[in-house]
Amino acid sequence: MKEQIKTMPFNDSLLIERLRKNPKELQKFKDYLIMEYHKDNDLENLLSCLKIVVMSERGAATNIAKKNKMQRAGVYKALNKDVRPRIDTFRNILNGIGYDLNIVRLHDRDNIDKSIKSRSQEQRYE
Repeated sequence: MKEQIKTMPFNDSLLIERLRKNPKELQKFKDYLIMEYHKDNDLENLLSCLKIVVMSERGAATNIAKKNKMQRAGVYKALNKDVRPRIDTFRNILNGIGYDLNIVRLHDRDNIDKSIKSRSQEQRYE
């Protein structure tokens, strides 16, 4: 599945429609992409998947745009694989889909990574 997500085109309307119709599946997809990012630190993949999430979650782009004092198109531009969003924009995008950006000491991160790996073995996005 990870390889499919990495190569998925941004305009995958079938996936977006599927996620729009099923909030539980959308939540599983969000959890999965965050866990995958913690494992591989692939920012390009994270941004492309976040774009799919924002497009799937009704009102998310509008709410994120308002918080950032920008246009909705600017939200999608910030999630473009060729652009690196500012950290405050990235944090607001994560907040807009129900997540937060935290800074932790590296020692603490090792414990977080172990917890994420054990959860990812239990929970897979299918």
